Amino acid sequence: MLEISFLFIIFISSILLVSMLLRVKLPISNTNGKSLRWNAELVMKSAPFMAWVEHKKQVKWSNKAVKRTNRQVEALGNAAFTFTDSTQGFSLPRLGLLPQKGSEPRNFNIFTHKINDMDFYFAFANDGAGKSKKPQSQFIQTLSATFAHLQVGIAVFDNKNELSLFNPALSQHLGLRPEWLLKKPNLLSFLDRLRDTNILPEPKSYTSWRKTFHKIERSAMKDDYREDWELPDGRALRVIGRPHPSGTVVFLFEDVTTTLAMERNYRTEVSVYKNTLETATVGFVVFDRNGNSVYSNKRLKQTLGKQCEHTTIQDFSLAMQKAFRPTPAWGDFRQFVLDTSERTSWQADVQTVSGDHVSVNFIPIISGNTLCEFHFPQKINTAINVSLTCAAQ
Repeated sequence: MLEISFLFIIFISSILLVSMLLRVKLPISNTNGKSLRWNAELVMKSAPFMAWVEHKKQVKWSNKAVKRTNRQVEALGNAAFTFTDSTQGFSLPRLGLLPQKGSEPRNFNIFTHKINDMDFYFAFANDGAGKSKKPQSQFIQTLSATFAHLQVGIAVFDNKNELSLFNPALSQHLGLRPEWLLKKPNLLSFLDRLRDTNILPEPKSYTSWRKTFHKIERSAMKDDYREDWELPDGRALRVIGRPHPSGTVVFLFEDVTTTLAMERNYRTEVSVYKNTLETATVGFVVFDRNGNSVYSNKRLKQTLGKQCEHTTIQDFSLAMQKAFRPTPAWGDFRQFVLDTSERTSWQADVQTVSGDHVSVNFIPIISGNTLCEFHFPQKINTAINVSLTCAAQ
């Protein structure tokens, strides 16, 4: 920034000198006896930046930097450059590209000033602009190629609420023709189109849903919009809307049909297993590898009551010592739960305080969990056997 400011000051000084020389015909002598006109010409010829004068698009004068940098400028002047914009003026530099033999074009900031019918040009090298734009362009190309191959549909609405970017997956998931998407519809028109094509699931109140999307459009929502859409053709789309402070809104459309089906099957299996355990004639409790209670079934709670409500293996083993006659099994069980080495199942026979014999099995299970199972024979007149299983993880 400091370098640009310095060059700009040189440029202004040069303009003032040239302007004054065009208006003042009399040579003004300095202390060395040399005319100001001669000094100004010497400064302009030796300037480290390119400077040249054109009259009716013909180069009438150029300094040494022009000859040293590129001879095309000496012959063609401003026409030797390629410009990316039409801005031109004293205070607004233009970024011009100057072709180079055997190498990439160089970038120049070009200032223009017109005096009568003469055009004065000053070009300052700005190679950093080309270097910064090249990786930026490469990054955009890489990003675009990545978007094109994503299976997630992407829709980006700019701060004018127009669809400014989308990928092929968006058209595939939503069944919208690319020709229509290229017309840059706004977010609410996009939503209406989805409703008309039966892609958008019919809500209880379409008006309230439209207001929700309008909040997203205005970036007025504090959290992301997230919902799973069940489509009439049996597919399911997970839709995420994410507003950004700049006013841009990004929508992601992911086909989660298989994922949701797997989740439903998993929940069904878990429910079946849980119901099976709850209706079993054995009771059990599960402890994790840290000695915390994970799960206990209905039969266990009916059999032991409050004695099985302890959440840690330490409290549970102490409760068992009170419920049964003295035995080292409960201390061994406590150590067995907290042991992280390779373990094998073992069994112990214990007696209740009333003298009933109970067979207890201690079984290591996956993820460091431990299952403790013990069977309580009921009195003969009950006609059933109640098994109590304690699972320690």
